[in-house]
Amino acid sequence: MHPRPGINPSHGDHLNMALGELKTGDVLNHRFTIRKCIGVGGMSIVYEAFDRFRNENVALKFISPALLQDPKAVKNFIQEVRVASRLAHPGIVKVFDVHHYQGIYFLEMELLEGSTLREWMKESRESQETHSMESVHALIKAICQ
Repeated sequence: MHPRPGINPSHGDHLNMALGELKTGDVLNHRFTIRKCIGVGGMSIVYEAFDRFRNENVALKFISPALLQDPKAVKNFIQEVRVASRLAHPGIVKVFDVHHYQGIYFLEMELLEGSTLREWMKESRESQETHSMESVHALIKAICQ
């Protein structure tokens, strides 16, 4: 299998064309250097990448390869892209741009460091750590705004 135009497997490895196996060092669209996969969900795969134009690390969110053949899933992902690109709120990750290549849409977003809400909740349960009402209220307020 040969790489798609716009993807340069710099380590000589051929990419899985479903985007599920981008590797550290792969260059996408002559712009984004893949650092690592940072999340896999039912709808998408998120990579940390270095954006040569922005000169900073960003997150790239791709529709899951398993859903590429499902027109409804692709439509939902594109709708998410459109909605997310119009949102601006301190509690929501910033979407910088939407990219398209070889029939695949992906979001370029700010890269946030730290743990997810799910990880925080799990760590709190496991450590049996208690939280003040003020901290819980602030967290809920940030989520709901």
